[in-house]
Amino acid sequence: MKTETDENIYTLIEEIHALAAISESDLLRIKNALTSSTPSNQCLNFYVCEECDHSWYDVYDCSVDMECQSCGERHQSPLQSATLLMP
Repeated sequence: MKTETDENIYTLIEEIHALAAISESDLLRIKNALTSSTPSNQCLNFYVCEECDHSWYDVYDCSVDMECQSCGERHQSPLQSATLLMP
C-alpha cells in the first residue's frame, strides 16, 4: 500500500527524470536509493569521468567521489550535486 510519502517520492523521481537526461537504469537506481533509505535529505550527484567522458548519476546522503563505472578511473568528484529534500 502506497503512503503519501511514497507518492511524494515517486513525484520527485518523475520531476528529476523530466529535468535531466537520466537513463532508465540510472533512474531505477535513484528510485531504489530514495525508497530504501531512511527518510532524510539525499544528494543527487552527477559525474563525468575525466578519463573516458562516461557520465552517470547516483544518490547518496552527501557528495562523494566515485570510481568510473566504465573505465575504473578512481576519485571522480561530482560535476554537479542537487539536494533532494525528502518529504
